[in-house]
Amino acid sequence: MICLKKGKRNIRFIDDKSMHLQIRCSVFAVCNDGLHDYQDSAYPEKSFGWREIVPPFYTCLCDGVSGAYKSKAFADVVSLACGTSGTKAVTEPKSVRSLGDKWIAQQFKEIDDAYPNAIDINKREKILLDRDSIYHRRAATTLNILEIKQDEAVVSSYGDTVCFHIRGKEIIAQNPPLSADEFTNLPYQINTDTDHLLQSEFITSATPIQTGDILLLATDALAQWLVSDSPDLPQEKRIKSLISISSDDEFDMFIGEERKNKRIHNDDTTMMKIEIKFTGD
Repeated sequence: MICLKKGKRNIRFIDDKSMHLQIRCSVFAVCNDGLHDYQDSAYPEKSFGWREIVPPFYTCLCDGVSGAYKSKAFADVVSLACGTSGTKAVTEPKSVRSLGDKWIAQQFKEIDDAYPNAIDINKREKILLDRDSIYHRRAATTLNILEIKQDEAVVSSYGDTVCFHIRGKEIIAQNPPLSADEFTNLPYQINTDTDHLLQSEFITSATPIQTGDILLLATDALAQWLVSDSPDLPQEKRIKSLISISSDDEFDMFIGEERKNKRIHNDDTTMMKIEIKFTGD
C-alpha cells in the first residue's frame, strides 16, 4: 500500500480529450448507539447514479466534534462550502471565520424560532454564541476534501476523516496515512473562531485515476476499522465487504454486526463511495 505523505505528489497526465469522466456516488450513514446526536456531514448529501462530470468536481466529508457546541450545524456549513469550492473555502483570509458567522446566524434564527416569547431563555442561549462572552462556546469539525480532476484525485485532509484510493482489492493511497492506533492522537480540527487554514496545514496528496477505481471517504471509526488487520478479518476482506455495500439497509446491518462483534467503535459512521469510469466518444 502506498501512503502519500504531506507535500508528496504522484501525478500522471492524460492528454486524450476524447475521454469522458463519469462517477457514481454512494453515501451511507449510521448514527452512534445512544451516545449523542449524529454529527457527521457529507457533500453531496445523497447518492446518485452514473453521471458525466466536468472536472474539477469536489466532495467533502466532515466529522463534527461531539464535545463541542452544535457541531453538526457547523459541519453542514463547512461540507457545503468545501464541497462546492474545495480548499479555497477555508484557506482564504477570514474564510473559516465567515463560515462561523454563518453558523452563528443560523443558531440565532433557531433560538428566535424556538423561544419567541421566552426572553430570558432566548438571551441565555444567545450569550453562548457571543464571541466576546466568557460563556462563549464553539463548534468544531474535521474535514477531508476530494477534488476529482480529469486525470487524478487530489485529497486534502485536516483531522482523522480519511480518503482511501482503492484499485481492485488493494488500497493504493490513503490520506491521512494513519495506522489503526493513531486515530486517537490526531486532534486537528477547525472551529467557528478559526480565521482560516494555510494550504500547507493540509495533508495533500494526488494519485492518477482510471476506470474501476474507487475513492472511499470515511469518518474515523470506519477508517480505523478499514486499516486494522486480524486473522479472522484481513484487510482484503474488509475492502471487499465495504465496496460491495449498495444500500442503506446493507450499511446499517454491516455496522450493526461489526459493533456487535466489537470490531468497530460505537461512533457516528459515514462512508462516501465514488466510483470512476472513463468512456470514449
